[in-house]
Amino acid sequence: MNSVRTTLGITFGVTLGFLVLLWVFVQWRESQFTLAANRLDYAKLYVQGFNVIVVSFFVGLLGILIPARLSEVQNNFERLKESRVAYSETKTGVAYLPLRLCSLTFAEAGAFIQQVHFHKHQAQLYQELNQHVRHQWPSPSAWADEMYTYLEGFRRILEKHAADWDVLERGDRMRLLLDARSVLDKQLEKKTPDTAGMS
Repeated sequence: MNSVRTTLGITFGVTLGFLVLLWVFVQWRESQFTLAANRLDYAKLYVQGFNVIVVSFFVGLLGILIPARLSEVQNNFERLKESRVAYSETKTGVAYLPLRLCSLTFAEAGAFIQQVHFHKHQAQLYQELNQHVRHQWPSPSAWADEMYTYLEGFRRILEKHAADWDVLERGDRMRLLLDARSVLDKQLEKKTPDTAGMS
């Protein structure tokens, strides 16, 4: 954005410089002629020179602003896409935590929770997050708080069963995780908006 401002400043300065030169030339040339016929021809030349400078200025302006705007639109689209990916990775990861964790080893389950947590933090870096959460949550901080509650809750289940997670049957793991989800759901229902966004 600074380079666009600099280029615009240079373009404006050059245009102003040409207009001043044209004005100085007109003043000098007018002092040289006294015949009306010559003045009329030169007046037409001055108008043409003025038109060339002004048209060149606007063409240069468009040549600067259009690519800058296109670049800004592309950048905004890329940010929106990246924020959507981070949001979706988090939301989907949390939604399927019990299914994924029950079939993973202890180390893999811990790594998966960490990965989803990382995506949550990535999503929070984008201002565009508000566009993704507004249909289901009152604010990005409420969404982040809910995601954190589930991630932290399931992480604690893993920590509690660090010694026996890998020997538990898949069904037993699922029961533990679903019980934990029920507790977390109730915990979230009790939370007030004042406590949202602390994570």
